[in-house]
Amino acid sequence: MADLIRHISNNILFLPAKLFVLGVLCSKEVQKIEFAMPFVAVNNSAFQKVRDNIATDKIMVGVMASTDPDAKKSDGVYLTGPNLLKLAPLDQTRDLGRRANVVHESVHAALDIDNPTKPVTVLHAEAAAYSAEAIFRRLLNASSNSPSRRPPSFIHHEDSAMDDIRKAAWSIAVKCVDDRKSEFSEKDSEFLDLLRAIMSAPLYINDEPFWEFVNTDGV
Repeated sequence: MADLIRHISNNILFLPAKLFVLGVLCSKEVQKIEFAMPFVAVNNSAFQKVRDNIATDKIMVGVMASTDPDAKKSDGVYLTGPNLLKLAPLDQTRDLGRRANVVHESVHAALDIDNPTKPVTVLHAEAAAYSAEAIFRRLLNASSNSPSRRPPSFIHHEDSAMDDIRKAAWSIAVKCVDDRKSEFSEKDSEFLDLLRAIMSAPLYINDEPFWEFVNTDGV
């Protein structure tokens, strides 16, 4: 009985966050995201699996406390072991960033669901996640009649390493949305620029080494 009460109370507490995530993943922009990179393919089928697993509580959605160490790194994080998507507290003033982060972390969740037999490195997983996030933002830009291909203002902040990653990902988004390109390889300069930016970022050298394999274990 205690476990049941705890389960119900947790679901009530985190229901707004869960509905927020499901709303993002059901958006027309997410349904249009489709591209492939070495070792990772991202499409609506992948996001559908994430939606289904969240709807049935096989993947839980939680809200990070201000004291959570992960809250200092990102607006969200997906943990493969407990199958948990954690979000920073919802904030209407940062709604777009939250939605884009849901797309990013859902790429990691999709990889965990598929649990690929051939291991995927942090480098390639992050390249796909940042690209999906940027494509989502580009699609929102396109739907708001903003034809500019220039990197938007969200890219520019105090962390220059993350700026470089997002600028490179934005170039991929423009290729996908505006030029209808759907496959990227090591021969594509935009993809190589993104890999270099990730490999140069302190986060992916010190905290989440880019050369390590993603610890997927299924859902």
